[in-house]
Amino acid sequence: MVPLAICTDCPVGTYGVGCLRSCSPNCAGSNKTCHTVLGWCDQGCIPGFDPPYCTTGCAVLTVLDLTKPAIQFSAGVIKAVFQVLSPPDCTTETPGAGLPIPLWVIILLAVGFFVFIITVKIFCLRKCLKERITTTPRRKQ
Repeated sequence: MVPLAICTDCPVGTYGVGCLRSCSPNCAGSNKTCHTVLGWCDQGCIPGFDPPYCTTGCAVLTVLDLTKPAIQFSAGVIKAVFQVLSPPDCTTETPGAGLPIPLWVIILLAVGFFVFIITVKIFCLRKCLKERITTTPRRKQ
């Protein structure tokens, strides 16, 4: 029978019900620790892996910075040397910390709020107009 370890700490390097699952070997830190319930790596990932579980490799690209070439002269030969830029380290983030909100979410929320305000305005104007029509006495001709 498997013991239920819901409310107890799992041994280092394990997580989940009964502590039967192992933390990713790509967790950073000397102990390779992870959240005892969810399995998120506590200290982030080793270079080249995506947080929070550190099981998926990062898309690592090497980019040449063509905007700042350094010109070198030697033996009548001109060389342009371009600086190699590395992408930001995708492993320094901790789970859930500073997750960026995509621009489309912000735009969608703004549009939704705008539509809500317009709808309320239209509703109020129609209500006021209806009250004005029913309460205004008619003139006799």
